[in-house]
Amino acid sequence: MSILFGCVAFAWAMMTFSLLRHLPNLRDFPNQLPADPVALPGVSVVFSARDEADRIERTVRLLLDQGGPVREVIAVDDRSMDGTSAILDRLAAEDSRLQIVRIDELPERWLGKTHGLHAGAKHAEQPWILFTDADVWMKPGTVARALQAAIDESVQHVCLFPSTAPKAKKSFVGDGCVMTFGVMLVDVMSRVNTDDPRGAAGIGAFNLLRADLYRSFGGHEQLRLEIADDMMLGVLVRRAGARTRAFMAPESVECDYASGPVTLIRRLEKNQFAALRFKIWLAAAFSGFFAVAWIGAIVGPFTGNPFGIAAGVALLSTIVPVALFARRASLNVASAVLFPFAIPIMGISVFNSMTKTLWRGGVRWRDTFYPLKTLREGYLKWSPLERLVPADLNSRDSSRQWKDEPANARIDESPPR
Repeated sequence: MSILFGCVAFAWAMMTFSLLRHLPNLRDFPNQLPADPVALPGVSVVFSARDEADRIERTVRLLLDQGGPVREVIAVDDRSMDGTSAILDRLAAEDSRLQIVRIDELPERWLGKTHGLHAGAKHAEQPWILFTDADVWMKPGTVARALQAAIDESVQHVCLFPSTAPKAKKSFVGDGCVMTFGVMLVDVMSRVNTDDPRGAAGIGAFNLLRADLYRSFGGHEQLRLEIADDMMLGVLVRRAGARTRAFMAPESVECDYASGPVTLIRRLEKNQFAALRFKIWLAAAFSGFFAVAWIGAIVGPFTGNPFGIAAGVALLSTIVPVALFARRASLNVASAVLFPFAIPIMGISVFNSMTKTLWRGGVRWRDTFYPLKTLREGYLKWSPLERLVPADLNSRDSSRQWKDEPANARIDESPPR
């Protein structure tokens, strides 16, 4: 038992060490507006909506209120059955910057969301494209600040980590549970912010990238059946030799994602197994590891075994970096004490995603069923160990495809109208 408890203690200690090592590389989103936002390169905002009547009007109004670089907002109405279409029509009549793209029929071997974003991007006429979600609310000036950050950092892709629940839904327990998901992105954001050649990041709430870069790898064509499309968009960006920056922006971007353990597990139901590339052994190993490691750390101190006590202490040590992350993410810092006891959510969410997907034989999303066989054939082939940036593009000072082109370079490809 001492060997098992020792391994458990080592695992949790390494998690604490890894978080503490990567936390300094997280970047806070700049608060200051550019001196002249109107002078910035133009941005086309694209999102795909399916039955989003509850939040879409405020989403669109906040996007139109961004001003500065936002020249057009392209709303893709993906076969909505509620009041989404009527709301969009009314808003388009009020502001000519809002364009509506209707999707009445989904082509074969496309997910509704990826097809919607791909179709909307074809209409984008500005040199930068912002992909977001229909339920995301942004403070005025957010897009201008993100674009200025991209220019200042000489990068071609910026993603923002949002608040994962509206303030009205926040709670002590909810924040503690949501942290179990948030800390998983610490390593991801750290790697792209240090130009790690194996780092890639993408966040569905806010993915801002150059239009010529996006079109260079075929848009969402390679992501037709990719459920984790936001993250894999970041992979394509890095494969193209471009650079990414990820910022913590909980005060600027809000999405209605999860406010507690039940909603979090439900929201991750279609994503977790997909993120593990639908590999049963990998999902089972991930769930099993967290089960053994957590139970071992909880039971260990009660055995009187020195290694068992060390396992419990190592688990509790995760509170320190999680509290630091909570502060950066505008979460309740005190709720970090719940993290060691909320960790099973990680394993449960993966196990739930795997079993539900296998039981159903696939994934149902936006009222369309996608067989598991089709999803396995169509997801983007990628490994966390893959070197995404070619060797001659690793250095910050090296000559790379996107380095010397102006941020507002003219797009050669004319989008269909």
